[in-house]
Amino acid sequence: MADGSAIFNEIVYLFSKFARFLLDHEMVYRALSPLFRGYSKSTGKITYYYPDDQFDPKTSMPVDLDTKKHFDRWKGLSSLTPETGEVYDSFYNPATRRLVLVTPEGIDYSRSLNENIENRKKLLFDRGILSNPYNFTDL
Repeated sequence: MADGSAIFNEIVYLFSKFARFLLDHEMVYRALSPLFRGYSKSTGKITYYYPDDQFDPKTSMPVDLDTKKHFDRWKGLSSLTPETGEVYDSFYNPATRRLVLVTPEGIDYSRSLNENIENRKKLLFDRGILSNPYNFTDL
C-alpha cells in the first residue's frame, strides 16, 4: 500500500504540474487495488475488499468478511493472477472495480511540499515525524 501511494502521489504531482486541466475537469481517477477477496457475511457471495472499506481495529480484517470461509489476502497488483480473472474483476469490471476521483483540492499545498524541502521539513517537524534530538544545525 505504501509503495502504491508513493507512486500515486508522484503521478498526481506530474498531472498537477503539466496537465492541471485534467484534474480541474475531473478526468483523473485512481483504481484501488483490493486487499482481500472472500465471502461476505451479509450476502454470502464472493466480494472484493478495498483499503477504504470498514475494517475491525482489533483484527485488521474487513468487517463484512467471513473469516470462517476461505479468503485471499493480497499485497498489491502483483499479487493478483491474470489467468483467474482477478485483475479483470478488480480493475476493469465495472460491477466490482473501485475507482476514486482525483480532485485538485489541496494540490497546490502538496506541490509546495514536493518542490520545497523547507516546507516538507516544517510539516515533518510539526507532526513529530522528524525530530532533532542532537540539535544538528544543518537540518
